[in-house]
Amino acid sequence: KDLFIDHIKVKNIICGKISLNDVSKCMVQVRYRSAPVGCTLIDFNGDTCCVAFDLPVRAPSRGQSAVFYLGQTVVAGGIISDD
Repeated sequence: KDLFIDHIKVKNIICGKISLNDVSKCMVQVRYRSAPVGCTLIDFNGDTCCVAFDLPVRAPSRGQSAVFYLGQTVVAGGIISDD
């Protein structure tokens, strides 16, 4: 199975002062020791969205956290889902 994935679904998203409704491009970090990567948010509906990575990401796994950044600012976080 290919370990490099080009998109994920994220659920239980909690936003800070900036709503993801106002963001289409940002950075997302899916592993504690990995660097954030560019992404596009697709179909954000309040607490779930699809995240399309600018470059494929190695092995994001269901149940891990996804943290969204604009520059150095954390704007939201959620849990990687498989549904």
